[in-house]
Amino acid sequence: MENTRLGVQKRIIEATIFCIERDGLSGVTIRGIAGKAGVNSAAISYYFRSKEALLDKALAVSLENAFGDWEALLRQQSPDLKTRVRSVLLEVMEGSLKFPGIVKAHLYDTFINGASRTLFLRRFAKFLVSLTREHGVFFPDRSVRQIGSEVVQMVSAVLLPGIMPQLFRHTAGVDLTRADTRAAYVDTLIDHIFR
Repeated sequence: MENTRLGVQKRIIEATIFCIERDGLSGVTIRGIAGKAGVNSAAISYYFRSKEALLDKALAVSLENAFGDWEALLRQQSPDLKTRVRSVLLEVMEGSLKFPGIVKAHLYDTFINGASRTLFLRRFAKFLVSLTREHGVFFPDRSVRQIGSEVVQMVSAVLLPGIMPQLFRHTAGVDLTRADTRAAYVDTLIDHIFR
């Protein structure tokens, strides 16, 4: 019984993430989620009580998936920080290219409502601190402030193009939807930071 309950909840959460990506945060409906999950609307109310609670849960799950992957790449056993950071940056860019609607949903409260303590921002700050610590070991001659600034620049330089690849295609002629172009873009960025 418990496995069935968890299975239904997982399907609903996955359907919600799909609907956020497809329809945008403001376009998500209970009916659309229920249809995608193969359940009735009453099941969503039963398991999650409200649409807002379900959206919060789906966004929290998507955050843990993304940051969990990024942190796992950063913790790889390779002693070469440059290789690990390259893997993280490629994953950030690929994730934001693949799921721009989810990224925008995470940024919605910050950009639309001016919220500064969102779950995304807190989780993102924690990740940036981890990345800054890793860099601090590699660059002992640089200040924490300088390293932190470089880390924010580096991650921002892959997150924005991932959300808006058309901007780079139209202004710079760079097609970041291609894996080889993404790799070259990230390699140039890495070479600049690790100079």
